[in-house]
This record gives sequence, C-alpha cells and structure tokens, in this order.
Amino acid sequence: MNLAIGLLGLAIALIIGTIKYSKTKSNYYTRIFKRIAVYGGLGLILLILPKRTWLELKYRNQPDYVDAVKKAMADPDNQELWDKVNEEHEKMNKEN
Repeated sequence: MNLAIGLLGLAIALIIGTIKYSKTKSNYYTRIFKRIAVYGGLGLILLILPKRTWLELKYRNQPDYVDAVKKAMADPDNQELWDKVNEEHEKMNKEN
C-alpha cells in the first residue's frame, strides 16, 4: 500500500514537472525526470513482484518457513497449515 501511494506521488510530480518543463525548458526538470524514471521503475518492479518471490528473498535462510507459508497460501482455509506456519515462525524466532 505504501509503495502504491509513493508511486502515485511520483506520478503527480511527473505531471507537475512536465507542465513546468513545457514552460521553461529548464535542465532542472530533466534531472527530476531522470530521478522519477529510476525510482518509478524500481517501484513498479517491486509492486508487480509476486508475494512468493518476496517471501523467498526475505526468508532465504529459513526454507522450512517458506515452504510452510507457500502451502498455507495455496490452501488458505486449512487451519493446520497455518498452525504449521506459526510453529515454523516461532522456531525461526528462537534461533535468532
């Protein structure tokens, strides 16, 4: 949600910058456009990245936890799978 709001802010800055650039043709706005392109591109990539990929990146050292979460996400109504997720999460926290 925060990422989407940030991208919306970038879109607004892009619109305002485009309007001001069309009036002044200043290099200031071309530098802003470059920054918006970099941050906006990164933000869009992160926004469309699947949740499973985030999970694998964040918990790459805890494969049992990742497997438990994936199984629970595949069958969200199965309480036993979510209990297994909680169990793996507690084990992971005790190790740290």
